Amino acid sequence: MKLRHLLLASFAACAFASCSDDSSNGIEIPEENYQMIDANVSLTATALDGIQTKGATKEGGDAVLESGSNNEQFINELTAYLFYVDNGENEDAYKFAAMKTVSSTDGNSVKTIEDIVVKVKATAAGELSDTQLAVVFLANTKLATPPSNLGDVKTAELEDLVDFTHVHPAPGVTQTYVPMFSQIVTIGGGEHQLLAGTKYDNWVKGSTAPSIIYTNNATVGAAHNEIEKKSEAVEWTENGSSYDPANILAADKIPLTRHVARVQLQAIDCDFKNNYADASFELTHVYIANASNTSLIYADAKPYSLDNATTYSHGCSYKRDDYFLVKGKNDVASLHWTMDGGVDIKMTGHSHSSNLNGDGSINYNGDSWFSFDDQTVSGDEYGHKEMPQFYVFEMRGNKQMFADDPNNGDSLSGMIQTMLILRGNWYPNGKTEGLGNDMVKRDRYYRIPIKQDATSGIIGVQRNTIYKIYATITGEGSKDPDTSELNACISFSIKVEPWTLITQTETDVN
Repeated sequence: MKLRHLLLASFAACAFASCSDDSSNGIEIPEENYQMIDANVSLTATALDGIQTKGATKEGGDAVLESGSNNEQFINELTAYLFYVDNGENEDAYKFAAMKTVSSTDGNSVKTIEDIVVKVKATAAGELSDTQLAVVFLANTKLATPPSNLGDVKTAELEDLVDFTHVHPAPGVTQTYVPMFSQIVTIGGGEHQLLAGTKYDNWVKGSTAPSIIYTNNATVGAAHNEIEKKSEAVEWTENGSSYDPANILAADKIPLTRHVARVQLQAIDCDFKNNYADASFELTHVYIANASNTSLIYADAKPYSLDNATTYSHGCSYKRDDYFLVKGKNDVASLHWTMDGGVDIKMTGHSHSSNLNGDGSINYNGDSWFSFDDQTVSGDEYGHKEMPQFYVFEMRGNKQMFADDPNNGDSLSGMIQTMLILRGNWYPNGKTEGLGNDMVKRDRYYRIPIKQDATSGIIGVQRNTIYKIYATITGEGSKDPDTSELNACISFSIKVEPWTLITQTETDVN
């Protein structure tokens, strides 16, 4: 349905400065001759499919990009919000102009919203308007109610965690999709004015410096005939070219950014030495802890501008003995992965030394990694257990964590950091199946704080980023997720890729 929003005449008089168009011959047209006339605006969006990789580069130093799975790129519902630009006002005060939502009906991802009807200021249909509009896309999510101004979009929040197992569902599980947003794109004005009148269409090309293609209106999804108005001509006429929404260039589309990061246990090995030479480790569970429970629904291009964490979620329960985990919701299903049958890691077949290059750096393609089946790619399924994979909201790891008793000062850990936590059973003398006399320390925990920059050590989780974690078990772990113990050792590498990819490897993290 086309949305029509009538504005009061007083608003029209105040919100827009008087202008002259090509038909005025340079003579100023009285303000009362202008009207708010319906115009069609059509826009195209695409999910950002470059996931930049930090810490992993192609030969020559170029960043490695990952597109993610089809489900992570799929736009099931796309909503465009349009606001009137008033150069005399703060951006947040831009008044709501129009909106339109398009949903997938044929199993294909939504790419285009055609014929958004919006009032623009002009003397008549067929004339160009100086009206400028600010546009924001939201994909797979939208505001609960229409906004009154652009500030309403900037302050709105997402409050539902995104479940990886629903974006990549097993049979019978409800399908959901990854929420996304665009930057604010300003259209109209200057050399790219909007054409008034619903018999025409204004196709927006690009986002950084958007231009307008004028066409006659046509059936949604069909090619639109381009039009032009030659000097001193009265009418717009077709110029022999067409603009086809089915074949729009990538550069003409407005890019969308995912609200979430993906964190996954990419592979695991061990480095047992000295008295632990015969030890083995059985991985049984993987959790996310200290995950931000909310996200702003819009953010500008600066890193961490979505960071609005006030409450937190954990896939596991916690003790808070040493305050590595903040208080929050625990045992959250979307942040907990149970390994099917467990994963046994021992020096035979998984020795860390064979996963190193000659200079001691990590070889991510080493033969001794215990690898997993990544649900976002195909071809690695054979003989592999499913990979623990999670979505989390953005959070900078510099928020202060307070003790239970404010009078006791700050907690021991100091900062709230989103973590991947491994849980399993530790066998100091190795696992001897069937003998019934295994020495075992059950339910041991290993914490891995997520690092946005594996080189500098900056802690944090950023949106639209993949964190691939390579973990090396070196000790017996801790008795719970909060307590730090001697010999509770793990090394890990985080490989960050965008979407942005980060690979993380570290040693002896308690």
